[in-house]
Amino acid sequence: LGVWVWPLAILIAGTSIYNQAWELAIGTSVIAVFLSLILLLRWWRWGYSDDAGYVYVRSGRIGLDYQCFEKYKVQQVKVSQSLLMKKRKVATLHVLLASGNITIPFMPEQNAWKLANELLYVAEKSRRSWM
Repeated sequence: LGVWVWPLAILIAGTSIYNQAWELAIGTSVIAVFLSLILLLRWWRWGYSDDAGYVYVRSGRIGLDYQCFEKYKVQQVKVSQSLLMKKRKVATLHVLLASGNITIPFMPEQNAWKLANELLYVAEKSRRSWM
């Protein structure tokens, strides 16, 4: 929001106010607020949980989407961080399954490494076929 939406909205609204194009200024402000709310809803809806056999991931913007997968079906796990994420001690967990990729963003760094290690351990320990 601070890089793409707000600076561009302030620039367009400021220019249109200077030129007295009030409709453009109001329209730009409404669109910027709408985009901010949609992105905020997406951030609020992210969540995850796990138990002995499954991992559950909640996501969505307007509605809620739930994904769940068995731990032994994991093929690859990746923990990634940007510089700003490292400062806040949060990380993104990327889990690769045969059916696709599941991403869990903005989890505490310790939880991401703990879950990644647990997923890999269960997948390695299990002799069950994932197909």
